[in-house]
Amino acid sequence: MDPKRIQSVIERIEIIDTLTTFTRAADMREWDTCRAILGETIINDHGTPETLSRDALIERWRVQSPTLDLIHHVTTDHLVVIDGDLAKVHTQFIITVRATGAPSGDLCTRGGSCDYDLKRTDEGWKLTGFKSVIQWSMGSVNI
Repeated sequence: MDPKRIQSVIERIEIIDTLTTFTRAADMREWDTCRAILGETIINDHGTPETLSRDALIERWRVQSPTLDLIHHVTTDHLVVIDGDLAKVHTQFIITVRATGAPSGDLCTRGGSCDYDLKRTDEGWKLTGFKSVIQWSMGSVNI
């Protein structure tokens, strides 16, 4: 196999592993792992784009997470485009959250797509932006 092609496959796997580690760490509330994967600033877009420091984003999640008993992300269909030291990844996702005792019900499951931006650094690939689009939802949408 062509060495360039082999390197491309290795980079693709590294990028997907980075995203998998990130979503797992967010689910498990492993904030140091999230911090290590995030770039210094992140464009966070869940409908309205905002630029945040990694510490501000993690603090937001840390404050929000105690209201949830469970967070579980599943991402799939990773379409990876690498351009030098930058990468874009399109995924499909399902996220389930549980908040026992929530007035509108304990569970909410949402599905949609997410576009990630990553940058190669000496420490590996860093997440510099993401845009999530929820395409469907069921259960308690107020969780």
